[in-house]
Amino acid sequence: MKKRRNVIDRTKWSKVELVQWLTQAEKDRTLAELAFGYVARNDTPDASHIHHASDGESYKYTVYGYACCHGGLLIRRFRYPGQRDSFSFHYLDEWLRAVDNLGDSAPTQMERLVKSSLLNQLAKVA
Repeated sequence: MKKRRNVIDRTKWSKVELVQWLTQAEKDRTLAELAFGYVARNDTPDASHIHHASDGESYKYTVYGYACCHGGLLIRRFRYPGQRDSFSFHYLDEWLRAVDNLGDSAPTQMERLVKSSLLNQLAKVA
């Protein structure tokens, strides 16, 4: 029987791969810590947008801490009937740049609409 390589087995990774993995893990931990802090304190979001699709799925985009030194945190929640919600956390400026660099697919058009809606709301806050 062929032994499968464990993806989590970091003993076979190079030093560069380990540093990249640790850097990304630290960034993800920081984003999650910031997001949970805003939610736990019941802070008022600076901007939010909800997009509903025809089959019951929905996306909720919420921006917290727009005036903070990190430039804002975007929390994206995906909800589909009968499934658990999934969340992702992004620094607002990185997410805005990523949306600009996407192609022209249908999800990209939705992201661009969300971006313009959030920026309009944030312009009123600033």
